[in-house]
Amino acid sequence: MEGLPPDCREMHEPSVSISDIARVMSLDSEGGILQSSGVVELANSIAEDSKTPLERPLNMGVFVVIRTDHPFIQEDLKGYISIEGGNGANHLLYRPYHLVAVEAPITIAKAALYGLPTGAPIGHTSDVITVAKKDLETGEILDGGGGYTVNGLIERADVSVRERLLPLGLSAGARLLKDVARGEVIRYEDVDMVDSLVHTVRKMQDTTFWGTN
Repeated sequence: MEGLPPDCREMHEPSVSISDIARVMSLDSEGGILQSSGVVELANSIAEDSKTPLERPLNMGVFVVIRTDHPFIQEDLKGYISIEGGNGANHLLYRPYHLVAVEAPITIAKAALYGLPTGAPIGHTSDVITVAKKDLETGEILDGGGGYTVNGLIERADVSVRERLLPLGLSAGARLLKDVARGEVIRYEDVDMVDSLVHTVRKMQDTTFWGTN
């Protein structure tokens, strides 16, 4: 919904406490991990051992790291926001909760009743692509997101379309035409799918944004 691409496939997802987000989510030239600005990222609340909870984690919250070249606003940010990064140029804004159970039905109601979007990204920036969760054999039926056969990773939309990577939302019920090793991406030509409304809408989207289907 934010309309931003990832910095890399599946994102960096560093283990980072709230106090370090602005520093870590900065460009590498400023001591951070990012190769480019204007990207979407995830702050992992578990330590790198995959077991230990971090002190003061973001948990299920949301955040944005901002910066400005305007001197007056820079002074205001330093006065009101104490969490800085990127050599002091970046500042963290965060909300320690994400009420998806409230936001989702409100979004649906606004769209259905009033024809209004909650958010409207300009263009097609990202895809969630399909990746094998385990070694898969020819003929297996994929069970989609939340299942046992595949999971999803974020990827830039231009890469996804160019490489014909299968969107996770189209994977449920697809039959594999080849063996796929754990961790490998799955492409359109790797599966046999039955056409549905979702497939039709996706083809319309690709034609609109990319001139392909």
